[in-house]
Amino acid sequence: MSEPTLPAANRILIIDDNAAIHADFRKILTVPVTAEAGLRST
Repeated sequence: MSEPTLPAANRILIIDDNAAIHADFRKILTVPVTAEAGLRST
């Protein structure tokens, strides 16, 4: 059997000097650690 491949890591570049904007994007675009751990264990 072949090794399972990991999905590609997509990136988004945000250019803004407001730290709150960066925090909002992180909240929207990141997967919670508990959900990510659950996906890997299956």
